[in-house]
Amino acid sequence: MNKKLKILTYCIIVLLLGGIAAVLVYSDKKQQQVETQYIQVEILAPARDRILHREEISEMIRTEKERAGADVSIGLLEQKLNENPYIRKAEVYASVDGGIKASVYLREPVARVYEKSGSSYYIDEKGHPFPLKKGFSARVLPVNGNWDEPYNLRRGLMDTDSVKKRSLLDDAAFLAGLIRNNPFRDALFEQVYVNEKQEFELIPKIGHSLIVFGDTSHAEGKFRKLEVFYREGLAYTGFNNYSYINLKYKNQIICKR
Repeated sequence: MNKKLKILTYCIIVLLLGGIAAVLVYSDKKQQQVETQYIQVEILAPARDRILHREEISEMIRTEKERAGADVSIGLLEQKLNENPYIRKAEVYASVDGGIKASVYLREPVARVYEKSGSSYYIDEKGHPFPLKKGFSARVLPVNGNWDEPYNLRRGLMDTDSVKKRSLLDDAAFLAGLIRNNPFRDALFEQVYVNEKQEFELIPKIGHSLIVFGDTSHAEGKFRKLEVFYREGLAYTGFNNYSYINLKYKNQIICKR
């Protein structure tokens, strides 16, 4: 009896494994065939300043599928989306009911960088550059001044050099991110400028003060003491009392009328 039970159990296990394998093979074939009953795009980030819409991404998938014809695959569609300069990461897969689904993370602009030539481009928090887009204008800080890192040079460094030397533009992206992600700072500043000493200067929206930030070391501490100075000092004395506010030195603020 035990022997018969063991044989029966073994047969059931074999049948189950065979069924699972068949389902997997069928599913893989379905994914490679890319039968497009519908296209569904989900943009997971960012929550604001989306440089692409779902309809535009769907159209990219549709266009690439038509272009590739019989050679199209899920892998190819995913690769094409990830080659787009406005997309940080995309994952594409086929659903069991014949659709194509894409989960997309877009690049979020934190600053608009102006070159000495007059051209400009966006950067995200990691300093990754991406071009302007017709019909889209992000409400982000302009960054300009005494340095020159053209778009093509910057893009080449980000794409090919994983251990590249940190540049001033990396610091600008870091600084712009700290400003953008804090409501008080985001409401206060309207420009980031790089002076001839390669130091950052911040231009506020209110008052006539030039705020010398220096480099990005101890950045949060500098912002905290500036916020205290604004709330507990300038709020009572007026925002036009000082033409120069220096945050470079630890535990102090140097002002000049």
